[in-house]
Amino acid sequence: MDRLEVVVAVEHFPIGACPAVDFIVNGVSLLDAIEAAVPGHGGGYGGLKPEQVLPWLREPLPHEQLFRGVFYGCSCGVAKCSQVTGVVRRTARTVGWGRFLTSADEPLHNVGPFLFESRYYAAALSAPREVARPLHHQQRES
Repeated sequence: MDRLEVVVAVEHFPIGACPAVDFIVNGVSLLDAIEAAVPGHGGGYGGLKPEQVLPWLREPLPHEQLFRGVFYGCSCGVAKCSQVTGVVRRTARTVGWGRFLTSADEPLHNVGPFLFESRYYAAALSAPREVARPLHHQQRES
């Protein structure tokens, strides 16, 4: 099973600073993994505000139903400018993320799928960790 951590940090967008969510899967920023999968698009995506992404990820789905949701928005800070979406699938014991797409419907083949144990998934979403600065890009800056 994959491990999920949800972090919230203030990000500085051209439209201003605001808290933004990033998902750390198996110790790696999902945003970094997405940007690495889209050549020439580094830095093009940014985290969404917690109220834009966490409620729909917490929402229970009927058994085996699929849902496509927005994981990240544009780095300009306007969520609908450019987006990364992914499919969420829940069973009684697991939650899966996969089939990530850019807003141009470009598949992100090297990202996911991920499978989380339901109880750990719920715990990660219910208690996001606040951090002083965004965790994405830190692997490249270090």
